[in-house]
Amino acid sequence: MRISLNWLKDYVEIKQTPQELYELFNAKILEVESFQAGGAVKGVVVAQIKEVNQHPQADKLHVLKVDTGREDLPIVCGAANVRVGLKTALALVGAELPGGIKLGVAKLRGVDSYGMCCSEKELGLADTSTGIIELPDDAPVGQDFAEYAGLADSIYELGILPNRGDLQSYRNIAIEVAAASGAKLKLPEIKKNIQVGTQKKADITIEAPDLCGRYMSCILKVKIAPSPDWLQKRLRAGGLRPINNVVDVTNFVLNEIGQPLHTFDYDQLRGGQIIVRRAKSGEAIQTLDGKQIKLTQDMLVIADAEKPSCLAGIMGGWESGVSDTTQYILLEAAYFNPLAIRQTSRATALRSDSSIRYEKQISYDGVADGFYRALELFRQTAQAEVVSNIVDLDPGRPRTLTVELRPDRVRRILGVDIAEQRIVEILTALRFQPQKQGAGYLVTVPSGRAHDVYREIDLIEEIARIYGYAEIPSTYPQLVVQPEGWGKRDRVLAILRRVLQSGGLSETMSYSMTAPDIYQKIGLTNQFQDPLKITNPLSAEESVLRQSLWPQLIMAVAANQAQRIANVALYEIGRVYTRQGEASRVAAVLTGDLSLGALGKEQSIRADFFTLKGLVEAVLAECGIPLQKLRRSRSPFLHPGKSFDLPLLSAGELSPLILKKVGLVQSVLALEIDLDLLVKMADFDRVFADFSAYPSAARDMAFLVDKQITAAEIEQVIYAAAGESLERVELFDYYTGQNIPDGKVSLAYALTYRAPDRTLKDEEINERHERIVQALRRELQVELR
Repeated sequence: MRISLNWLKDYVEIKQTPQELYELFNAKILEVESFQAGGAVKGVVVAQIKEVNQHPQADKLHVLKVDTGREDLPIVCGAANVRVGLKTALALVGAELPGGIKLGVAKLRGVDSYGMCCSEKELGLADTSTGIIELPDDAPVGQDFAEYAGLADSIYELGILPNRGDLQSYRNIAIEVAAASGAKLKLPEIKKNIQVGTQKKADITIEAPDLCGRYMSCILKVKIAPSPDWLQKRLRAGGLRPINNVVDVTNFVLNEIGQPLHTFDYDQLRGGQIIVRRAKSGEAIQTLDGKQIKLTQDMLVIADAEKPSCLAGIMGGWESGVSDTTQYILLEAAYFNPLAIRQTSRATALRSDSSIRYEKQISYDGVADGFYRALELFRQTAQAEVVSNIVDLDPGRPRTLTVELRPDRVRRILGVDIAEQRIVEILTALRFQPQKQGAGYLVTVPSGRAHDVYREIDLIEEIARIYGYAEIPSTYPQLVVQPEGWGKRDRVLAILRRVLQSGGLSETMSYSMTAPDIYQKIGLTNQFQDPLKITNPLSAEESVLRQSLWPQLIMAVAANQAQRIANVALYEIGRVYTRQGEASRVAAVLTGDLSLGALGKEQSIRADFFTLKGLVEAVLAECGIPLQKLRRSRSPFLHPGKSFDLPLLSAGELSPLILKKVGLVQSVLALEIDLDLLVKMADFDRVFADFSAYPSAARDMAFLVDKQITAAEIEQVIYAAAGESLERVELFDYYTGQNIPDGKVSLAYALTYRAPDRTLKDEEINERHERIVQALRRELQVELR
């Protein structure tokens, strides 16, 4: 925001030099993006054009005779708006202009020019201009233009932060300067005891209270005329072009209070009504800059009884704009939804000083301040008379925000002993209202800061800023460094990485943000329909939080195979996000040859179901978790007949539907572990027993059993029947070939017996072996071979 030092001095007694104020801004208020000390424009005078002649060598140039108050000078000018009698700003030979430009005599197409008629852009008063400056008829010829326009001034361009929209006003900048320097404020009194009339009625309706939280209005009888000199000087110093007294007052209040205002020509409002509503399908509006804007139903408009008259918070309409013939105006001061204004501004490619302020959120209470300040200025500059009732509709009035503040915490956070009285002084100077409550304070936050200051730490930041960061001594934190043991979670993660990497897998990392349709891309159309959406995503492909690690790993396999990389083995350790909260997961995918890089083909290890099961068993064994009965998996990611679930994981081949959807031609094994549950179940307490000094005895058995019976069920029966003397059970043969009935499988087991205190006799072993056989026949209906 452009800040004029002369204008700022109207509100606060500034004793600092321009350079000292520059340093104060940077240290305690806002960063100064650029600083222009007073006197940037020198040698420019108010002048009047006496003659306009065509340039003999150029169709688009004119040779002017210009009266400087001391002499007439020949000036070559290409502006389209030159005319006899026009008063303008003339830069004389030797003049200094913004940007370090120093003017000399110029020869243009053979004609000497002893100066330059200036535009607002050339004098740094505007970013663009269409011609030379046009001054009022009463502008004194020969007067120094900088003095006439109030440019003998220092200008600060402040970088307004997104959370400090309140600082887009001279009043609040003055409050900050006073708080930071101890200077005395001299803010103008805002008179709210206004005499109203009954000649007309302000008829206001709000149909979109979610987009318009407050709307104030009344009708005034005015006399349109040029603004007084003091008002024009202030606007020029702020980089604004004076237009007429009504428009100039609204621009002045916008800069002084930070409250956007709009005025309608009341006689151009159909039905004498104002309706604050969403635009209707097919509606359009011609704005004040002449553009025809097609409206959509999510845009907020200010309409009369028939159609939109203003694009709310952004720009007025052409038909209801104030002109030289306007006699009655309807004044608007409102609080509009910041997000709605920003979205409309972007959609229409329209950005105004008003929309910029609305986007960064204005003060709810500032609506009334801006409204009543404008009424007083209209009275002073336009002979205004309020001829209607004053309307103040506030369907979106926010609750008063209070925050608890503990002085002890202020001192602890900042590391400096700030007196309690000083804390109160700082907060009071910033317009907070601290009230003593026990050992601390209950602080009422101004409405213009409620979106920015709503926690105790925010108040502490305000105190630190005004107290001065430079006043807080630099101290090293006192740390007691103690060696920290390896936690349980660290051990589990180390085991996971060691086992998976030993199995040939490589760790990968992907973003927690993903595309909302990633599950549809892999063929899961009915699952994961309610992801957590990111409020302000970088792109549509990163607009929701992932609910599983598998989809991104599956897409990674597909991307590798698209590049003819058939052997892929990846795992990831990360977090997933659902409506129930966050959780840690470990996921893996593997396909093809896991011995990538091995020297001989005889060392090839194809990824299959048993490879995956081996990884699971290794992880559980290292974490001290017994392998429980495997259950058929119900995961939509996995093949229904080639997968299994445990309480803490799912594993198996990917569903054929997923393989087909992403174009994978060979089977892919997948594993997902609930890391939080794995850490909870891990048991690293080891109980060691003495080795038996007595020999073992081995027995084999082979039998037929139904294919539906799992190896885990068989081993459970064997151990239960054998008792403590059975040391180990090992499956060494699995056969389904010739002479094996359909639905059956031949299994062969090696059983090892050993007692800790003696050598087992054959009779004991045979007895235990027979118990096992009988139990298998009874419980699983096996047929001994």
